[in-house]
Amino acid sequence: MNDFDITYIENKFVTEIRALGVSQYIWTNRPKATDDGINDFVVVKVSGGVTDRAGYGECRVAVHLFVRDVVEMKNSKRLSVMQQKLYGLPLWMDRLLLKGTPRIVGDTPDDFGFHARIINFRVFIKATT
Repeated sequence: MNDFDITYIENKFVTEIRALGVSQYIWTNRPKATDDGINDFVVVKVSGGVTDRAGYGECRVAVHLFVRDVVEMKNSKRLSVMQQKLYGLPLWMDRLLLKGTPRIVGDTPDDFGFHARIINFRVFIKATT
């Protein structure tokens, strides 16, 4: 049985997303509250666990882009800028291979003054030897 560490996968995404300048604030859990000075942030989560396929692992990584509303409306322009930067992720990130096209699975208010755009990535994980 292979060891596919969810923390490793999430942290690898955090590192790469930070390098792209998508947001200054990137976490693996959504904070319960944010300072007034935080206008956008990113949350990265492995969604549904990792499937061991013997020679490799497979999972979905959900990247949630949060942008503070402007006059109680979605800041579509900022969300689009963040999304385009996110699409700059490299196909290979150490042991991780992004497979296929990222898929937007949600775009909704969070009832805390932010809108969230949720983008799923299909990821293959190279097994360690």
